[in-house]
Amino acid sequence: VGPGTLTFQPGCTIKFKHNAWLLAYGPVSFPDTLQTPVFTSKDDNSFGEIIKFSRDDPNYDPNDPDSDGDPSNQKAAQALWIYYVDFDTTVRNARIRWAQRGIQYDVNPGVYITHELQRTLLEHCDIGVYANLQNASLDLRGVEKHAVSTNISCPGYPYYSCGNISGTMTPAPFYTDKSFAGLNGNDGTGVPDTMGAIGPEHFLTTTTSGKIAVFDRSTGDRLSEQLLNSFLGLSEAADPRVWYDHGSQRWIVAAMDSAADKVALKVSRSSSANLDTDNWQRYEKAFTLGSKESPDFPTLGVDANGIYLSTQIRGLGETRAGYRIWALKKPDVYTNPNYQNQTPAPLVVPAEELDTWCIQPAYNFDAPPVGGYAWFVAKGPASGNLGGQIYYRRLRWNGDNPEWVGNWQAVSGAYRDYYDIPQKAGTTDPILLAPHKDGTALELGHLGSRLMMAVIRNGYLWTCHHVGLDGTDGDYDGLTPDRSAIQWFKLQVSSGGLSYAAHGRIYDAAWGSPYWYPSPSLNVNAGGDLLVGFSGSRATEYIGAFWVGRKANGPTTRPTLIQAGRAYVVRAPHVVPPDDQQWPPISSARWGDYSFTCVDPDGTKFWTVQEHAEGDPERPVEPNQTEANAWGTWITSVQP
Repeated sequence: VGPGTLTFQPGCTIKFKHNAWLLAYGPVSFPDTLQTPVFTSKDDNSFGEIIKFSRDDPNYDPNDPDSDGDPSNQKAAQALWIYYVDFDTTVRNARIRWAQRGIQYDVNPGVYITHELQRTLLEHCDIGVYANLQNASLDLRGVEKHAVSTNISCPGYPYYSCGNISGTMTPAPFYTDKSFAGLNGNDGTGVPDTMGAIGPEHFLTTTTSGKIAVFDRSTGDRLSEQLLNSFLGLSEAADPRVWYDHGSQRWIVAAMDSAADKVALKVSRSSSANLDTDNWQRYEKAFTLGSKESPDFPTLGVDANGIYLSTQIRGLGETRAGYRIWALKKPDVYTNPNYQNQTPAPLVVPAEELDTWCIQPAYNFDAPPVGGYAWFVAKGPASGNLGGQIYYRRLRWNGDNPEWVGNWQAVSGAYRDYYDIPQKAGTTDPILLAPHKDGTALELGHLGSRLMMAVIRNGYLWTCHHVGLDGTDGDYDGLTPDRSAIQWFKLQVSSGGLSYAAHGRIYDAAWGSPYWYPSPSLNVNAGGDLLVGFSGSRATEYIGAFWVGRKANGPTTRPTLIQAGRAYVVRAPHVVPPDDQQWPPISSARWGDYSFTCVDPDGTKFWTVQEHAEGDPERPVEPNQTEANAWGTWITSVQP
């Protein structure tokens, strides 16, 4: 490409057959983006599908290795070749995978220019950078690598100097191990509620009122699927939850029935996620509710003693009528088919006792749990400019009966300088809408700043939510929020209760057009490493999927792309609501209520399933209609 400018758009993917290259003999332009341009093999299914050439295709080459789905057999010669230009170039925010030479620079003698390589990730390359610089210079800043055999190579090296090269490549603290497409809009509803977990052989994933599917964890192949309604025996299965119980090596799947006052739970009889009926035991729990009350947003927790299912009870409109918490004795759930009729009555938490939109039972990796307690956390209401405090409560088993231990207690700590996103529509506070390309936005108010999940590992409870900020300093000072951030907590677990240990925020510090980050999930491995998966968008980009890693007691990585947003979510005229709602006059749509991140049974590797925009921009959308297949999900494993 040349002599004109070669411009890479956010999230573009360039795929190569074996020995192909992309050569630029004019300027190159890379975006300032987290949705990085990706250069990769045509047989890499981590970004887009595998591209196969048939024998009658003009691109077919009988001398090339077969298209066997192995990207190591289909490597670019040079993924990007900056070819004898006489001006400076800057390559930034790129991700280069499966290449013989990631980037090659050729410069004529006597040309004194400086090339810059910034914030770029090189993966599975024989040579990261091939530098035929002569009298020119190369400056590396923020360049990371994984599985790169030779960082920098030059003609005649090691007998001749590589020239004027400054900076280094550093090993990426986390790297993507597996990555493949999950369920999408053709498999379910317009709000997917992204959920899935990893086991020894399979990744089991599901969405609200959609499908439940089993994927091969090694190949990403979809092995089997069913409608979630059929699998759970419900008429309108909603807000599904999936856990793989490491301690018992069983699967747990739960969801509520939005057409009836009940929840259903299925547990597997083996470590296999096989969907056959004989591999699963089903339990159903009905609620006794008042007039105009209904269940909503069930959450799931597990420890060595029990399985805990917390469900919000909604009254008329947006009011809360408390919670019902089913505590199930785990050995009986797995071994006694008659336990259905022996389960204790649900524990009741009245709305007056705890003002919150969600109670999260913790998944506890520690066995036995500290004090034998099962732990529950929630976020309380905001006050003034301060976000809500974290509250906790404990439960202990007295034989076969669960009993509360104490009341709800607040966790003190300097973490409340955030904007608590209002839950209820119609509030006089601004309900945040995350901007999205094409003048659309995603509502954050249907979730508010409720806690999204909770896990206990090595004596600490970790939880997270999304919050609002007003500026570039990472906190909230009482102004109109202009971005959302992910906030995570690390709380010390002791027999006396929970105490604050640390918290952190993942946010964009840009002055203009910052990224908005919603729908987080997190998990912690046996070594204390943290992984957070979430969505991200800004006014110039469709919403995509990302992860951030934090090594135990170490630094936090910058967001790494899972999948870029590909199209709008909704493109419909916005009806301006009453003035007291203060919504921006733009089209808006809901995003999934949550995502999920889990730890591999090996105790080290992470898996996360995240949502991204995947609608067809060529398909017309009727007024006030949400794009039918506006979303996709992507399943990714991340290795420290």
